[in-house]
Amino acid sequence: MVLAAGGGESPPAARAEELIGLETTGRSPDTEYHRQWADQVLRRALTRLSEDYAADSKARLYEQLRGQVWGVAEASGGDLAAELGLTEGALRSVASAQTATG
Repeated sequence: MVLAAGGGESPPAARAEELIGLETTGRSPDTEYHRQWADQVLRRALTRLSEDYAADSKARLYEQLRGQVWGVAEASGGDLAAELGLTEGALRSVASAQTATG
């Protein structure tokens, strides 16, 4: 153990990570940092996109498209397009236009 400031012993690295809420993942600190950074960027982008859709009264469309993107959609692209009264091509265009203007 290493002596910490104030004369006490510092906890082992695994315990220190546990105390500050980090999981031991087996990844290097650099890899973990980049993974967490990418996760935060993605979460912020999705939050902003959700807010943009909601501001345009398209929250339902966003939720359906989000499911399509992540592969957990309740309906196929064709079913979703039909539900919204669009062709599949028009649905793709709407999604592309919305994300390009956001």
